Amino acid sequence: MNKYLLAPLIFVLVACAAPKIDPIANLMNKAIENKETPGGVVLVNLRGKTVYHKAFGNSMVSPRQIPAVKDGLYDLTSLTKLYTATLIMMLHDKDKLDIAKPVATYLPAFSRPDKATITIEQLLTHCSGLPIIIPTENFTQGLAKAVDNIAKAALVSTPGTEYLYSDLGYVTASFLAEQVTGKPFDALLKEYIFAPLGLHSTLFTPPATKLDTIAPTNTDDGELLHGVPWSPRTRALGGIGGHSGLFASAADVATFGLLFLNDGVVNGKRLLSHKSVMMMTTVRDTMPPGKRRAIGFDFNTDSAFARGTVFDEDSFGHTGVAGTSLWIDKKLETLVVILCNRSHVNITGKLKQLRSDIATVAAKVVTWHRAHPSTGKISQNLHFNIY
Repeated sequence: MNKYLLAPLIFVLVACAAPKIDPIANLMNKAIENKETPGGVVLVNLRGKTVYHKAFGNSMVSPRQIPAVKDGLYDLTSLTKLYTATLIMMLHDKDKLDIAKPVATYLPAFSRPDKATITIEQLLTHCSGLPIIIPTENFTQGLAKAVDNIAKAALVSTPGTEYLYSDLGYVTASFLAEQVTGKPFDALLKEYIFAPLGLHSTLFTPPATKLDTIAPTNTDDGELLHGVPWSPRTRALGGIGGHSGLFASAADVATFGLLFLNDGVVNGKRLLSHKSVMMMTTVRDTMPPGKRRAIGFDFNTDSAFARGTVFDEDSFGHTGVAGTSLWIDKKLETLVVILCNRSHVNITGKLKQLRSDIATVAAKVVTWHRAHPSTGKISQNLHFNIY
């Protein structure tokens, strides 16, 4: 054979035999090796289809080792706030409440002079002036008493003037939902969100029968937090909180995220009005200067690292302290779910860089794919040499 024809053939054969690149796996495995997390699950959805979904490492390493699995349940920690915000907006759509009105309209405890002007929207955008948190003992006598204690807490700023990320606004929002409907908060989430979306693996207080599928977090007084929430305030409230406490699989979190990519419509049925979707996915003009948040979702605050460096500046999402994140880019029609349990057994990594890097990789792959549609669907191994 002519040597000039043989050379290209050899190149093609070598290229075909080259190892396939999975940069997300490389990032996760490096984080596991560095003991930043024992493991986790990553899911990427493009145009409503899951194009990447893998589990890495272990969900538990002590007192026994349990490999991570794709459908494993993780403590969502602060991702719970997104479900609370969505519920409030659904109640707003049904005229059960008006987010522009003062909280005191519905909760007399907020009629105090310093809190009478706090609106429901300010609770959900962290502009209420409430402190970040108050001591856990304020949550040990039930939700109503907890909100009464929150209403008595000194403000750290005038409502509407500053952004301060606070769990207290979402604890209050959960009680508000109960008061305007007469139903328990967890039952409302099931009725309005979990059941319509088919979220069968999203729940508070998972039963002991599910423990082998649940990734534990850290320890409290030497006791492993396994199937119980990371947040001590949520544990004090019996495991149900508007700010934290939900457990879910990556697939369920993705299905929830698709609600916002699909303009509030699921299976041909509108669950959330277009106006409410826009209020949750567009930066609110009520925010203090320099802070970009919507109702529930973050755009560009100190917690927006999970956006990475490629997703659009108008993309949005949320993070959770356990190592969880959901990030959504409407322009790329893409969402990324990362579920980790970084604190489990002497694991101290913050995972900020990992979540940023994974989002960046996913965005690069999707951007490449959209520019080269003839290549077909993205494979499970992200076989694009983008680095």
